[in-house]
Amino acid sequence: MKERTGDPWMPADRYGRGLPAFTVNLLARDVPRAVGFQTEVLAAKVHYSDPDFAAVNVGGVELMLHADHTYDKHPWAVGVPTPPKPGS
Repeated sequence: MKERTGDPWMPADRYGRGLPAFTVNLLARDVPRAVGFQTEVLAAKVHYSDPDFAAVNVGGVELMLHADHTYDKHPWAVGVPTPPKPGS
């Protein structure tokens, strides 16, 4: 279930069109905790962060962090354990 309150920082389609050719999309059980790791350990620059999604840059690479639950209704998620195992 979506945890963010309020409007997103920008429409998803506009954000997607602005991404470079290579980006990394990661699922995280706890987005704020993952953002903390990214900033403290990897010196990430945070563009945006909420409980469901974060957009960060690590060493020039754009990363998107999505909470596990943001994909729970995706048709490809059938058969993926809840919560998903890392790397699934």
